Amino acid sequence: MNFGKRTKIRLLLNKVINIKTLNSYLLLKFDDLIPELLYEGFGDFESNQFDLLYEMENYGLKRIDDFDKIIPSDYLNIIKQLNLKLNFLGTIRVIMIINDSKKYTENYLKFKYRNFWDITCLQDMTKLFSKYNISIEEVITEATQK
Repeated sequence: MNFGKRTKIRLLLNKVINIKTLNSYLLLKFDDLIPELLYEGFGDFESNQFDLLYEMENYGLKRIDDFDKIIPSDYLNIIKQLNLKLNFLGTIRVIMIINDSKKYTENYLKFKYRNFWDITCLQDMTKLFSKYNISIEEVITEATQK
């Protein structure tokens, strides 16, 4: 990571998470993955942005720094190795699950944003989650049986 990029990221770390700061941070942090493996944007619906902010807040992520701290140090390399393709929305959700799948599942069940996406779509990410010793089948089962 070059000096200018590190400085720009550092300037964002204390910022409150909103779509503008999150987008700026993701563009910098994951620039090596864009556009081949990581698609800019938060999905097809404008409401996805609000849902994501709601998810992140309820997960306990208030500032960009809070999110930055939960990204595994090997995440970018593993995404490249597995040749996985995600958008910003999927990337953030996957990182929250990798960080604490129980916490994510509890929030998924507790709050109504689960109506906006189907956690079973994560089945395609089995190889990624297995790198972090997470059984996505167990996560899906927990999230869909309660």
